[in-house]
Amino acid sequence: MALEDYPNIKPIISTISSGIKKTLEDQLMGLYIFGSIAGGDFDIETSDIDFLAITANTVNDKTLKYLEKMHADFVEQFPEWKNRVEVA
Repeated sequence: MALEDYPNIKPIISTISSGIKKTLEDQLMGLYIFGSIAGGDFDIETSDIDFLAITANTVNDKTLKYLEKMHADFVEQFPEWKNRVEVA
């Protein structure tokens, strides 16, 4: 299965990726999805969504706090995804 097979996931991915891009700006070198959704064994009821953010430098404490706030806002908007989105 491809990402297109999960239309309900598109707003989740869009919200997280937009928030990361906005927060990290030029620091972000790449943002990737991996894990079960990329591997084809994603289960909408139980699987999480894994992101890998590649940055030019180590993320400082101020930026990390912005990312934490972005994630908290995301959970408020999509409470069913609490503890089901991971960014490394």
